[in-house]
Amino acid sequence: MPHSKRPLEEVDGNALKDGQTHSHAKRQNISMRAPLATNDGDNADENAEVHTAKKIKMVEEHDAYDDMLDYKTVDYTTKDDSKLRCLLRDRNLSDTGTRQEMIKTLQQTAPDYEAFTSDELTEMLYNRHLRTVTGTKQTKIARLLLNDHLDRHSGNSEEGILYGSIWAFDVIPISIKRAEEELAEKYNSWTEDHLRKHLEEKDLSTTGTAKVLAKRALKAEKEVNDKYWEDLLLRKDSLQAELDALAGHPVDVSAVMKAEEWIRHRDHKIQSEAKRATPRNPICDYDISASPWAEKSELELHIVCLQKGMPGRGHAPKAAQIKWLETGKFEYSDLYMDGLLIICEMRLLPTTSKMKKGEVIGLLEECDEREGVSGWTQWDEPVREGMVEVWYEGAEDVEGVEGVEV
Repeated sequence: MPHSKRPLEEVDGNALKDGQTHSHAKRQNISMRAPLATNDGDNADENAEVHTAKKIKMVEEHDAYDDMLDYKTVDYTTKDDSKLRCLLRDRNLSDTGTRQEMIKTLQQTAPDYEAFTSDELTEMLYNRHLRTVTGTKQTKIARLLLNDHLDRHSGNSEEGILYGSIWAFDVIPISIKRAEEELAEKYNSWTEDHLRKHLEEKDLSTTGTAKVLAKRALKAEKEVNDKYWEDLLLRKDSLQAELDALAGHPVDVSAVMKAEEWIRHRDHKIQSEAKRATPRNPICDYDISASPWAEKSELELHIVCLQKGMPGRGHAPKAAQIKWLETGKFEYSDLYMDGLLIICEMRLLPTTSKMKKGEVIGLLEECDEREGVSGWTQWDEPVREGMVEVWYEGAEDVEGVEGVEV
């Protein structure tokens, strides 16, 4: 059976790099074969439903961990020796002593990451092999406190490879089963002559109907797989003993890796929330505080600007829309990318999907210089009749601004 006869070292040897044990890396390095592709629409829908159900289950499990774990209390008795030493070093404490001595010291000394500089916290994140170590000091502290709950030391590559190799045993049977299902479908599709030739090459009996021949071919493959799996189980015991010796205690790999999936999910959430909370510089800094338009939404202003012929069809932030309505002017940098591309289209300037905003602005400014015109006066776009209704059926709601007809 192809994909399943390689020794475990070849299958998993590089499954984990830099101590990472992400399930994606695990799946990449283990013989995982998906079922045969099909054009059957019903099967595609069924596969999509199964995938969705798995995602929902994963989220529910993550939420369950949210309820179970208390950020303020870390269970040091379940930590590997390497993780205990890592936590001691990150508290400027001695990392020598017996396992019980290290546990007792950590239980008596609460972490104080606030006492460290941002650069020192970055170094701690690096040592734990956490990705993307940028961000505010508070974000780094939150990620370290979260990682404190992980029982294994994510910065220990040697142990990380063992974790991934052992965890792979939960996946290999699935891979074997899928491959056998695929082979069964393949053999059942072969002609009787094709099956006889295949069995003859393997020195197997060629008597019987096509159905009998297909079963015989599959049985031979299953016997090879069963022997392969028995050999792997012997290897698993050896790997588990090696990991237990390094960790300093018996390790439940499945439990640790399941918890790590939750921790990884939470870590990503911390980074995402921090990124969203970071204030961005406004595209347009026009002061709208005293404007009668300020109470209108960007969508409402978009309709007005579209109706009045703003270049770029009003694709701009609220401040730029009001700036144009009140002064009749705008800078190219005030517009969204969509607005700039529309202006380029109206001026027959070629653009590509890979161009950045600065490049598009440069293209428009070069065109202005060649033609000796201003981009916001010469190229005002005529309003097409009915355009407002196409963009927003509720245009009649944009009313009540003095001096403006809608």
